[in-house]
Amino acid sequence: MWREIARIYRRRQALLIGAAALVFVPVGLIGALDHTVQRPLQNIDSDDFAVLQLLAITGLAAVDAAVATLGNIFYGGVIAAVVVAIREGRDHSLAHVARTLPYWRLLVIDVVITLAVAVGLVLLIVPGLFLLARLVLAPAVEKEGLTVRGALRRSWRLTRGHALRVLALVLPIMVVQGLLSGAIQSGSILSIGDTFLGDWLGSTLSNLITAPFFALAIVVCFHELRDLGAQRAARADPQPAAAQAEPATPRRAPRPGP
Repeated sequence: MWREIARIYRRRQALLIGAAALVFVPVGLIGALDHTVQRPLQNIDSDDFAVLQLLAITGLAAVDAAVATLGNIFYGGVIAAVVVAIREGRDHSLAHVARTLPYWRLLVIDVVITLAVAVGLVLLIVPGLFLLARLVLAPAVEKEGLTVRGALRRSWRLTRGHALRVLALVLPIMVVQGLLSGAIQSGSILSIGDTFLGDWLGSTLSNLITAPFFALAIVVCFHELRDLGAQRAARADPQPAAAQAEPATPRRAPRPGP
C-alpha cells in the first residue's frame, strides 16, 4: 500500500499540498487563537468570572473542534476524489467536491469514531487502538452513499482480519504528526517555543506534512481491502459461464414438404 500511496502523492503532490494549505492554515490559526485566549482565562481565580470563564473556554474549544473537523472532512473528500480520478479516470474539481460532500453524515461518523477510540484508550489503550483500526475506514466507505451506521458496519467488515495491517499503516503517521507538532511548539524546531506563532506553525506544518499521507492511507486502504473482498467473494461463489450466458434460441425444425 505504501508504494501506491507514494505513487499517488508524487503524481498529485501540488494539489495535495495546496489543498492541505487551504484547509490547515486557517484551522491552525483558529486553534492557536483558541489556545492563546484560553491561557489567561485559565489563570483567573475570581468566582465572579467562573461562569464567564467556563463559557468562553467551552465556546472557543467548540469553534476550534468544529472548524478542524469540517476541514478534515473536506480534505478527506479531496483525497478521495484524487484517488478515484487516478484509479477510475473520473476527475472532479475542488468546487465539485465541496458541493457534494455529505458533511453531516461525515461529521457524525467522525464524532462516533473519536468517542469510541477515546473510550477504548481509557480502557487500557489496546481497545482504543483496536477500535481505531476497525472503524478508521468509515469516512472513506461513506463515499459509497451509505448511512452512518452502514458506513461503520462496512468499515468493520472490510477490516476483519486486517486490523494489524491497518493499524501499522495509520498509527505511525499519527505518531509522527504528534511528535512534529510538539517539537515545533516546544522550540526543538525553529526555536519558536510555546507561543501563538509556535502553536500556529506547529499545527499547520505538522498537518501539511502528514495529513496527505494519512488521508491517502485511509482511502487507498479502503480501495485495496474492498477489491480484495470482491476477489475473495468471486472465488468463493464462481458463476459458471453457462449460467451467465443467455440461452440460445432453439431452431425450428424445417417443415416437411407437400
